[in-house]
Amino acid sequence: LWKDFVRIVKASYMDVQIRSFALINAEMSITIKSMGKPIIWFAE
Repeated sequence: LWKDFVRIVKASYMDVQIRSFALINAEMSITIKSMGKPIIWFAE
């Protein structure tokens, strides 16, 4: 029972981490797009 609980907590924590990371990625790409082409060219 305890191991199952730990597994559920870890899974939900990872889910939150992945979601927040995806959100940060989306915000970063929007920021880069608004900054213009030189940044995108530099990234490539």
